[in-house]
Amino acid sequence: MGVTTAVRDAVAKAAADLGYVKDIRAHALKATSTSTIGIVVRTVRLDFYAELIAAMQDRLEALGYSTALTAASDGDHHATGAFGRILGLRPDAIIVASGRIPSRSIEAVGAQVPVTAIGPTSTSKLVGSVADDGSGTDALAQLITDAGHQKIGVVMYSRARSITLSRRSRLLWEALERRGLEPFPVKASSRADGVDPEDLRESLNRITALMCPNDPTLIAAWNLLDSWGVQVPDDLALTGYDGLGQVATPVFGLTTWRQDVAAMAEAATRQTLDRIAAPNTKPQHVLVQGSLLRGRTV
Repeated sequence: MGVTTAVRDAVAKAAADLGYVKDIRAHALKATSTSTIGIVVRTVRLDFYAELIAAMQDRLEALGYSTALTAASDGDHHATGAFGRILGLRPDAIIVASGRIPSRSIEAVGAQVPVTAIGPTSTSKLVGSVADDGSGTDALAQLITDAGHQKIGVVMYSRARSITLSRRSRLLWEALERRGLEPFPVKASSRADGVDPEDLRESLNRITALMCPNDPTLIAAWNLLDSWGVQVPDDLALTGYDGLGQVATPVFGLTTWRQDVAAMAEAATRQTLDRIAAPNTKPQHVLVQGSLLRGRTV
């Protein structure tokens, strides 16, 4: 049944008497809201992203939101396609978790909808961020030097390969330098997360420990070492970063830094929901601390 003209006129008069002013932004938001949050990740194959996705989906879906997931790997081309797919669904906001998407691509989307990035640290005025605070690199450097190692290699990722891993490689390097050591660079693989086999083999007579910016890189290095008959940690000690999934269990015994994915997911979803509810809310930049896992690889 429609509303009669008399009723509409009465409501309009009451509103005028009360000094009511229509909130155009709120009305538009209500009219266009899809209750959908887009999630863009680097890959679903790594434990970090899998656990992050699960934690965010649980939180968002419990509040009545649907989630739309897509993956974007390298560079602007993949990022444009991934964002295009998500924006086509008219999401209320987007959460990005990929160290391989250039910040300029993320900020371009942040000018259209609220965006929160998980991974790289940021000072953007358009995009919120949630990141590991980097303290794990210093803790691991202290651990490896306390174990008596002086000749230490660091797997170096380029910024073009991964913004997050490149920054972490640099932080590991700087943490060793602060302790008076001269680290030795070991090339990362040009394909998947890992080390360049030839460069690692050539490094074996120069280093007694290798620091990896994530656990998949550690596992890849360990597999190579095992195939060459090199014992971990007797011949070469290894450290990783992430501390997630099955590889972080005592059975594997990795020495690594556990990122607090639950806290990162909570901070990202909370900020995202706050910005949906109040579009003028400024993006926040949150740092999350993890914890050391002492295993058998050092």
